[in-house]
Amino acid sequence: MTKIPRRVMLTGLACAPFATHFPIAVKSAQVQTDLEPVSLTISGGRTVSGVVAAPDVVPAPGLLLLHGSSGLNDMYKAFVPAFARDGFFAAALDLFGGQTATDDSIRALLRSEVRSDTAKADETIATWLHWLKADSRCNGKIGVVGWSFGAEWALEASMQTPVDATVVYVGLTYSGADRLRSLRGPVMVHLGERDPDVSEGDLARFERAMAEAGKSVEAYWYPNDHYFPFSTFPTYDKKQADLAWGRTVEFLNLHLR
Repeated sequence: MTKIPRRVMLTGLACAPFATHFPIAVKSAQVQTDLEPVSLTISGGRTVSGVVAAPDVVPAPGLLLLHGSSGLNDMYKAFVPAFARDGFFAAALDLFGGQTATDDSIRALLRSEVRSDTAKADETIATWLHWLKADSRCNGKIGVVGWSFGAEWALEASMQTPVDATVVYVGLTYSGADRLRSLRGPVMVHLGERDPDVSEGDLARFERAMAEAGKSVEAYWYPNDHYFPFSTFPTYDKKQADLAWGRTVEFLNLHLR
């Protein structure tokens, strides 16, 4: 397990005010009223969709949010107004073309479809990043946050179209030091100690690759499983999710303002 020094523990405690903004329970009607739907047309006339929310004060840092394998459902949409309340111009894109999943077989199918055409996904993500940066509500700095399946795409997005900061939750897939050199900003990683998908060895290899690439990474382990940050799952851990949220907001404020 990665050791968390006393300085970092104090940082987590200092972040408590941010944690109060985290969506404790997802309420569909409230989520929808807080969001602005956006559709973008890209090559070949293909339309990609997503939702955005702006903070009270703009321009503000832009954030692109990448959903997990359940798709852009209300749980992931709830992160958008939550980030807006903490001062970010946030957008969540849809990589699954409007489809969502509640069982593992459909999740696996949707993941497979995206991975079978990585150029299409790359184009979708790059289009959203350019749209965010060009919007007058953005201050010109961009961060990317991804959860689970979206974590691998968050890192990929940040290598394809360099951004100012990247945060990944409960997922860690990358292509080695050579690709990581194209990162422009630092990376923060949140992992569950009981997550079977990511091991201590995986993180150690990633940290070595980042060091070889000359890049900065800040990593944290939490005493729960893969689903600790997700409010609609049985193993959701509000205390740990709030701690991760506070660290994320502080990290993004440091690098995007």
